[in-house]
Amino acid sequence: MCWRFTERFASTLDAASLARSAVTAGLGAEPLLQVAPDCVDDLRLVVSELVSNAVNATAEGLLVLLELHRGYARVEVVDGSSELPRIGRPGPTESHGRGLLLVAALASEWGVDARPPGKAVWARLAIPARATERMACREA
Repeated sequence: MCWRFTERFASTLDAASLARSAVTAGLGAEPLLQVAPDCVDDLRLVVSELVSNAVNATAEGLLVLLELHRGYARVEVVDGSSELPRIGRPGPTESHGRGLLLVAALASEWGVDARPPGKAVWARLAIPARATERMACREA
């Protein structure tokens, strides 16, 4: 692992926005990171969608983790609900249900791990190795 961001958020309607902003600030605060703007946008979108799902699943707080490795990033959102997320099949006029479709489109893989009493929903996104080439990375 080359870099890690971890922050807890309340399960509120503005949690996705707060998490997006916090991730952006965290990435920007590390001068040795060289994450391209389009990769930052993808990470922000995945964080936002996973946090939105967690807020819908539980009234408890949630934890956002972002790890950068050589060649990939891992986003993880931990919440207190054991209910598994499902990829929606929204109709063309529905305003909700596309979050995991977006995550699946951007991620090389995604999944759910049990974290009793809840779960961790995660996504792995490819990033150029040069994003972390100036970092002292260690094997996870």
